[in-house]
Amino acid sequence: MYCRLTIGFFTIIIIALLYGCSGSGGPSAPVVSVGKDNASDLTSGSNGESSRTGNRFLLTYNLIYFDPTDPENIEIEIIPLRDAEIHLNILKFLEYGPCTDCFKIVGASVPTPGVIDIDIEITHPLDHPNFTVFDVRGIFMLDAGHTYPESGLIASDPYLGNGVLLNADGYTSLYNITTLDTAPEIQAYLKGKTTSINPPNGTLNGYIRHWSDDPANTRNALNAASSDTRTYTVQLPAGPIIIGYAVDANWDAPVNNPVEDPMTDFDLDANSPEPWVIEVTGDPMGAWGMTLLTIDVYDWQGSTTHHEPVIECPEFFNGVKTAEWFEDGDGFSQWKVGLHNDFGVPPGYYMVLVSVEDNENDPVDKPWLDLTAYQLFDCEVTVQVYNPPTALLEASTTVAKIGEVIYFDATVSYDNDEGGEEIVQYLWDWNNDSLFWEEPGETTHSWIAIGTHYVQILIMDDEMDIGQLDEPLEITIYF
Repeated sequence: MYCRLTIGFFTIIIIALLYGCSGSGGPSAPVVSVGKDNASDLTSGSNGESSRTGNRFLLTYNLIYFDPTDPENIEIEIIPLRDAEIHLNILKFLEYGPCTDCFKIVGASVPTPGVIDIDIEITHPLDHPNFTVFDVRGIFMLDAGHTYPESGLIASDPYLGNGVLLNADGYTSLYNITTLDTAPEIQAYLKGKTTSINPPNGTLNGYIRHWSDDPANTRNALNAASSDTRTYTVQLPAGPIIIGYAVDANWDAPVNNPVEDPMTDFDLDANSPEPWVIEVTGDPMGAWGMTLLTIDVYDWQGSTTHHEPVIECPEFFNGVKTAEWFEDGDGFSQWKVGLHNDFGVPPGYYMVLVSVEDNENDPVDKPWLDLTAYQLFDCEVTVQVYNPPTALLEASTTVAKIGEVIYFDATVSYDNDEGGEEIVQYLWDWNNDSLFWEEPGETTHSWIAIGTHYVQILIMDDEMDIGQLDEPLEITIYF
């Protein structure tokens, strides 16, 4: 049940880490002349350690509190995540320069009961193009209830009544509560000074991307001195929620100094090392059915710099599945994987976790800095009267030499539904390894290994019922 909410007033207290401050009592002076050969750390944390690790920076870190229990008002309060004394230098940095309001809420509304739209503006605090940052992400950290046992991550689940960032561009485990007291300060969750408010327990959190609105911006850059406003659509639970909030950005020293065109004067190391977005598509599936997921992975450094997508959904199957590469597109690689409803879960929506780990990830020495891109896909299980089509397969031969092309025809399969005439999808398993590839009903294949091989097909009709061969077709290959 949703509460009907109206906006009454806002209490806004903003404490932000904007490139950090020095531990000596005053703001650090940013270095403007920066190049590959003379790069200096832009910041230092209060403990004297550099706040730059690799090419990732934490720009702001706040805690937002919603109290929707009063039907007449919503109070939105940004609570500082550390004691003011610890943040003293940061406060001076924000109050006297270079920026006093680089992170702010500029609007809020309630489009539907139980849902709030929050407009957040992020402004780059420096005005020199050498400090252009890339792949800026506003991360919402929420109380969560959906556990993925293989990865150990906990995500917010709207079907469990959790608060949820409904329009997340993607998900990350960076800066979550488990990093408290284990990570360098600038890369850890920062505990709030109000100890009666528990931090959110989610370890996998959604984010919204921010970038400068510029036709020439082809690399998700937030240009120096520019601002960007995005709407965060949040589904609220029935009671108060606490949301940890961080702003993450990437930077590396420019290869050309001074910077005139950020798109060419920074190399790709200035962008996020892990994929910057994952797009997942797939049709609904019926009880005990299956669906084919198509996964498009966008990575600035290319598909050879990350691992295969790994898929986890404990409601559907045990363990994980690994997607297979299908093809490379313009700026992305495409992968496919078949999902089976092994446990016959009832109709509804189930969150499938897709993970793509960067080759540079170091879970042993830097377990808090998870260079893995995540996406959650709502997979629908539909009400289904199961009447599978009949799968049939013909082959030009079942005995062939190494490399000999064999013709296969699965179009002789047929739909058993009344009036049904259409098979809409053919999936082929050429090696009896449960990895299916979508190909036409008529296709060819060859083998380069001597022995007996087994061909299985899955066919889907227009009711999304699935049929397969009762026994795989045996193919014998000889020298």
